[in-house]
Amino acid sequence: MKSIALWTFAALFSVVVIGATAANAICIVGFGDCPPSEADGKQAFVAALVGILEPPYTLEKFQKIDVRQGPGAGLYEMNFVATVRYSGEAFPCIKPYCKVYNPIVDEANKTVAMRDWLVMRKTEGGWIVQ
Repeated sequence: MKSIALWTFAALFSVVVIGATAANAICIVGFGDCPPSEADGKQAFVAALVGILEPPYTLEKFQKIDVRQGPGAGLYEMNFVATVRYSGEAFPCIKPYCKVYNPIVDEANKTVAMRDWLVMRKTEGGWIVQ
């Protein structure tokens, strides 16, 4: 009885792994509805910062935490954390965008930690923030 249960588990596990690998392969070759990668999220986030922060600033860290299907067709939501360093005297946000991405400002180190969800859509030019 134990060997039947073990073989059943092994067969199911193989189907799940092979299925996940096949789905990832489809995404790798550019077919199918693939979620954005961490690099896609970083690129879209950098583009979004242009309308939110006054330069000069640098993105020191961007990390994708999670990605899920978004609220509409072709939309994805990416949970992320980011750290931005600025060189001026104060956090260089453009009002009324000072609370976008839930900034936590560290004035002593001139950094801003951000953690939020990006709603992203794929276009001909790549992923953009909605």
